[in-house]
Amino acid sequence: DILPTYERRISRLDGSAPFLALIIQLKKHSILEMKELNILALMFEAYHELRKNLHNFLPFGTLEDKVLNAIHRKFIVEFRKFVNEKAEIDYLRHPILSKLYLEILDIEKNLRSDIQAISQAPLYKNALQFSEYDLINDHFVLGIRTDSYRHDHGTIMAKSSSGQTLYVCPPAIMQKSNQRIHLLSELDDKLSKICIEFCELLYPNADGFQIIANDWLKIDLLITKARFSLSKGLVRPVLQSSPSIKIDGFFHPLISTPIRNSVDIASDKSGLAIT
Repeated sequence: DILPTYERRISRLDGSAPFLALIIQLKKHSILEMKELNILALMFEAYHELRKNLHNFLPFGTLEDKVLNAIHRKFIVEFRKFVNEKAEIDYLRHPILSKLYLEILDIEKNLRSDIQAISQAPLYKNALQFSEYDLINDHFVLGIRTDSYRHDHGTIMAKSSSGQTLYVCPPAIMQKSNQRIHLLSELDDKLSKICIEFCELLYPNADGFQIIANDWLKIDLLITKARFSLSKGLVRPVLQSSPSIKIDGFFHPLISTPIRNSVDIASDKSGLAIT
């Protein structure tokens, strides 16, 4: 029952930032990004669940329940209000980010409408390399044939590798485009401040995360042994007071194709001879 829980939890980690490395950064009071904070959250959530199921099998570190509960309440609960397990941010679920994000969505909607209308204007229609607009360097642009480009088409933001197409931002949308870039920059700034707030909350609990990391090594070792046991059909021995041995289908685990044998030494027997 524990293995599926472990597999489900581990599968959500992409391994982009090793857990131990993140703890070292926490201890140094480094600023973690949202994706890195999400890895800490995933590891904590998995640990919190597995700890309940494995407390009879492992000697867990001395991490008090009040510390676990504080991390869960102050970090996990607040973090998960707007960041899912894939580190995807739902801006609309955050009270500060939602206003900015809605402004960006509104400007982008207007920009799409404007640039589509502009592409049909006589100045652009016959000069286009292709009819669809693009987004390059955070600007909405039209692909103009190099031999048809005129100065009043707008600012050249980039050109194709072949040199046959110029990606141009029309003057009519340049102001809105710059406004969008400013809002995106402001959104990034707000996100950075939120990351700093979460990190400052976690700094005092860096030692707690170190205990979690050490316990994860124990969990991983236990799970590895369990997988091996299941793959070989091994079971725990049942100890009893009577001097007898009964083993069904025993074999050497390091031999690839072993011959299985069974042993049944009753209490009235003195031993076993192997020839």
